Amino acid sequence: MAMKSLNLLPELQKLPSSESDQRKSFQDTITDLRSMDRELYAAEAAAGVSFAMWGIFDTINVDDKLAQAHEMAFGNYEGSLYEHWQEMAEGGSESMTGFISALKDKYAELNFAEDLEARGFTNVEIATDSTQPGGISAISSEGAETLFQV
Repeated sequence: MAMKSLNLLPELQKLPSSESDQRKSFQDTITDLRSMDRELYAAEAAAGVSFAMWGIFDTINVDDKLAQAHEMAFGNYEGSLYEHWQEMAEGGSESMTGFISALKDKYAELNFAEDLEARGFTNVEIATDSTQPGGISAISSEGAETLFQV
């Protein structure tokens, strides 16, 4: 059986070398991400987040807001955030992606609620049920109830 590595040489020459390597613009990076295989991207993203989460858990210090977001997103879960993450990692990239998405959404709601309070809104409440209209309700300085969706 003959090796056909010479046939790959033209493709290898297209790869950037350290001499020609230039930083891509943000727009080019996003375009490249959109054209990637979704499963491969999900696996790579999950691996990256896994390393980041490992760094958090290595110090045994979880940000209070992250712990609160976990409690709000997964109130029925009886284990720790770390245990939950490990279960999701065992479930594969789709499980990890869904877990991260839910945490990210609740974390964003917590940040937004803090921002509303800083802007003078009162009675800021984050919906406990995802079927409620508006994810966040608050009373404006004029006394009107306003619903926000993050």
